[in-house]
Amino acid sequence: MKLRNKQTGKVCDAIVREKSNGDGEYSIIVCDLRAIRSARSVSSILGEYDSLAKLYEDWKDYEPVEPLIKDDKIRKAVRAWADANGLNYMNCYESAHAWYLRAFNSREQGIDIEFWGYQLPKGLKDSETYTIVELCGEEE
Repeated sequence: MKLRNKQTGKVCDAIVREKSNGDGEYSIIVCDLRAIRSARSVSSILGEYDSLAKLYEDWKDYEPVEPLIKDDKIRKAVRAWADANGLNYMNCYESAHAWYLRAFNSREQGIDIEFWGYQLPKGLKDSETYTIVELCGEEE
């Protein structure tokens, strides 16, 4: 199952197991499934809890973020552009014949990506700032 840590926002492929303490009591452990599969030397245990209520204080079910950009090709282009330029935040703009995103790199230079012949996708607003996760959803 996928769980999201409420404090860090980190998403983990997790397995939840019971662990006997040897005296008839049990605790609940959350383990990172990727660490178990890769046989890393680091502990795969993400947390140990004595009740489900305490587990739910730290973890919740993972619900993927629905991307604002629905067109697969445009979403892939935006993600590749953002990754190549190290961008996390960008402004959205609309012109007469296109819409575009503008971001600033570490040297304060404006970088644009334009989509000519396309209308502003529904849900996006002109002159608003968005994160790459809001625009493209979360990476698997």
